[in-house]
Amino acid sequence: MKIITNIVSCPIRYGYEVPEKFRSYFDYIDDINDGSFFEYRGQWYNLGEFTRAPEDVVKLGWQGIAGDSHFSGILIKLSDGACSVIVGRYYS
Repeated sequence: MKIITNIVSCPIRYGYEVPEKFRSYFDYIDDINDGSFFEYRGQWYNLGEFTRAPEDVVKLGWQGIAGDSHFSGILIKLSDGACSVIVGRYYS
């Protein structure tokens, strides 16, 4: 697995802070204001989409994972007292 990250913290934002043009991406959430989101590379992500990373990935310091495909996805680790996330992309 290859991991690419810039090791920059992305602040966790409330739903009302998600720009209007991205809100439709989260139409599956009953009340978007109850969610926790972050922006990475121009894309917004819902923390609720992430699951606990497998043990081999946790050993590398990552806590959450969300797949884009069978071979790639996003990794996160909480930082700054869980007020932000460090984001990485993985490829196999």
